[in-house]
Amino acid sequence: MALPDVLGMGLDAAVKQLQSDGWRVNIKYTNSPFPAVRGVARVVRLDTVKDDTVFLTAVYELGREGGVDDSIRNYR
Repeated sequence: MALPDVLGMGLDAAVKQLQSDGWRVNIKYTNSPFPAVRGVARVVRLDTVKDDTVFLTAVYELGREGGVDDSIRNYR
């Protein structure tokens, strides 16, 4: 069974796609090095652990918006 590329996808969409393709999905969360809001979780790692099981690592997006004043380089 081919593993779809779900890196960077929203977690909900990734899980739905994998399950519809017949994969069993396990999820773990990691923390961003910057403050994050519990909004959209994104898939940042994908590991197969069995022939039909995949482990997704997800992190929540930054709660800041783009722009010069809110950019990561200005984060303190």
